[in-house]
Amino acid sequence: MPAATNPHYERAAHESRAWVSSHNVMNPRKLAAVFGQGDFERLASRCFPYAGFDELRTLCDFANLLFVIDEFTDGQDGAGARHTANTCLSALRDPSWDDGSALAKITQEFAARLWPAYGPNAMRRFVSTFASYLEYVVEEAEHRERGEILDLASYEKLRRENSGCGPYYCLIEYALAIDLPDFVYDNRHFDAFYWASVDMACYANDIYSYAAEYQQGLDDCNVVTVLMRTKGLSLQAASDYIGAHYKRLLDRYYTAKAALRATSFGDADLDADVMRYADAMDYWPMGNLLWSFETKRYFGDKHMQVMNSRVVVLKHPKRVAKN
Repeated sequence: MPAATNPHYERAAHESRAWVSSHNVMNPRKLAAVFGQGDFERLASRCFPYAGFDELRTLCDFANLLFVIDEFTDGQDGAGARHTANTCLSALRDPSWDDGSALAKITQEFAARLWPAYGPNAMRRFVSTFASYLEYVVEEAEHRERGEILDLASYEKLRRENSGCGPYYCLIEYALAIDLPDFVYDNRHFDAFYWASVDMACYANDIYSYAAEYQQGLDDCNVVTVLMRTKGLSLQAASDYIGAHYKRLLDRYYTAKAALRATSFGDADLDADVMRYADAMDYWPMGNLLWSFETKRYFGDKHMQVMNSRVVVLKHPKRVAKN
């Protein structure tokens, strides 16, 4: 998997960070802590290293918007998360809609940067996947409120959507200035390739974030907890299971991509655009991994130590399982 940093990262990150800060979406101390540790613009830079400056700036804005939503809803019950979701979706769909909130404002300003340069197919898919992401964020909050831990199949369905991968992957088309027709997404090789990448991102993020979520009491919606609860695995055994499954997903990804490369959609230009998209997707697994260790979001000041040692020590004793 390739690894690269967008050459426009420093400028785009600075402008996007200043933009989100100017709207007072949360108190300055919390904003500095969340965004200082997360450096979400670096995620955009790692995963979209080929984007031009204007595109990367928009992608940084989306990364920041998504993590604002994540920060809001992590502390909300189902009703609160539903209100947050409705605010974002209303603001995205209607530039004149206004409830006076900073969240609505930053959503609309992000959309104003995105829409003029977005193809109609990709735009429609972005709205659809963003709406699905928000719906499953609400579902996660409802499960958390009820203290529910899902079975593995139900959890994977939820995680595919609330990870945000859907709208992020739609933005690959924006960054490349292409607009793929729906029948490309319906192709079985494209479908297998696409979902293998989504699942890799979800499983990797869950194992990276587990210690931080455990400390905050937010680990019920994490595949590590799901595996320990539903399969009776120890923490290390669950981690080993995830590692083996990630290897299977990676093999599936490469197999499907090779099949996709051998597939023609009946138009040479479209075939070229499909492979540009597929090659751009390659930056996601490594970009997500590097960002997870380059920042303090998951492992604090020990992030490089964890990267080198591959050992994570939980900060608190294991808690009594919930009924």
